[in-house]
Amino acid sequence: MQPEVPEPKAPESTPAIPITLSALKAVAINAPLPDYPYQAKNAHISGSGVCVLVVDTASGRVTSATMARSTGNQILDKVTTNTLKRWRFKPGTLSQVQVPITYE
Repeated sequence: MQPEVPEPKAPESTPAIPITLSALKAVAINAPLPDYPYQAKNAHISGSGVCVLVVDTASGRVTSATMARSTGNQILDKVTTNTLKRWRFKPGTLSQVQVPITYE
């Protein structure tokens, strides 16, 4: 079972311009989804959280991925931040984005 990634929302500091999943896909060059860790899945651990990505606008590389709202499990948080740090965007498109994530 893969984690569900709902539509991202605009970061708090950005004026109310929502970022839809289709808009995010349009500017994403590489956006792999986290794998549901075997040990968490096997232990029936689930959770939802929000990861905030800070993007270098010049290169489109994610410079920081932190959990703004934890999934409630350190393993899920770690796999989320490690995977989302690998995301890449078209240069000059985003500086920050919130990505909600759910593991079920």
